[in-house]
Amino acid sequence: MLLDKEAGTFSAFDFGLDRRLIKAVSRMGFIYPTLVQSKAIPLAMEGKDLLVRARTGSGKTAAFALPTLHKILLQKAEESTLGMSHSISTTPATRSSRKKPKAGAQSSPSGVLALILVPTKELCDQTYRTFVDLTYYCRDVVSVQALLGGGDAAAMSAQQALLRDQPDLLVATPSRLVSHLQAGNISLKASLQTLVMDEADLILSFGYEEDVKRVVAALPRIYQGILMSATLSPELDDLKRVVLHSPAVLKLEEGRTDGELLQFYVSLPEADKLLLVFVFLKLGVLEGKGLFFVNGLDACYRLKLFLEQFSIRSAVLNAELPLNSRLHTLQEFNRGIFDFLIATDESLDTACGPESEEEGEEEEGEEEEEEGEEEGVEKEEGGKAACEKGRGR
Repeated sequence: MLLDKEAGTFSAFDFGLDRRLIKAVSRMGFIYPTLVQSKAIPLAMEGKDLLVRARTGSGKTAAFALPTLHKILLQKAEESTLGMSHSISTTPATRSSRKKPKAGAQSSPSGVLALILVPTKELCDQTYRTFVDLTYYCRDVVSVQALLGGGDAAAMSAQQALLRDQPDLLVATPSRLVSHLQAGNISLKASLQTLVMDEADLILSFGYEEDVKRVVAALPRIYQGILMSATLSPELDDLKRVVLHSPAVLKLEEGRTDGELLQFYVSLPEADKLLLVFVFLKLGVLEGKGLFFVNGLDACYRLKLFLEQFSIRSAVLNAELPLNSRLHTLQEFNRGIFDFLIATDESLDTACGPESEEEGEEEEGEEEEEEGEEEGVEKEEGGKAACEKGRGR
């Protein structure tokens, strides 16, 4: 991760961010902004639409999360000031002369102010946790929720209850959000101010283009749009036209720094692959945490059982596992309970999606999400794992 030390620390750099956010960033252990953060945050705070290309692990989440939260805090402060001013200017006589509201009537909440769309449920959970950490000092002001879980009746009911509370910021996958929009559980037309699409290239590759169009159709005419992507493929042009309005484009080229990924290719017979992995581990060629991508479920468990013979702890991650199990596995990996994660994107039933049996029948877009949901895991700075499409095996 390339730090932009010339920009100064978060507290010194003139982002103009709310002090509560600066304190939260400091609490999370971040001192200097990364290159994408120092370039994107000022533009986002000016209200510009953004199209940002930056590699995975470059700090893209904070680059859109901080200005989005700052914008919400400004809105809350304005509402609070207006409410206080209105209260002071209203005399007892005026209050008594007002008509009493009908029974059960309440002042309507402002609604969802910011929407974050991500390609997988795992990334949804991770992004949600980042927002929770960043709102550590303003949780009494800003509410954050994520649409996690399946599409069965129980999960949809639980998610509907969350939406009734009208969170200020919502994290979701496109297909899950569309399900609730179609069910009338959420309305964004009157309230939404910011739309962020993280890993936009993966959202397209997972087949969410139609879902994204349905979401945009449910938004107000004017909003701030931010697209984050590791690549700027021609396919993104159509999405850019649908989501963004005269965006500023950031194409950040970060040179390789120490600790970044080095790639090597070894061609060898199938029978020698496990032996090579063992040799690499025992000789210390592979240091620290390791991610093994394999091309099938059988290969996943074969490698795990092989490593166990030599007391090497590992865990398997694939689309056949329930969502809670996958999230738990990622959390244990991040905590250092084990150092090696074995992943594959193969499913036993690629036609129906990996969670179809436990979640029941879901909409077509959700099936596409489940098929591609566990496309691999890439290692981020500090050993954190984020589920994304494997760009190499």
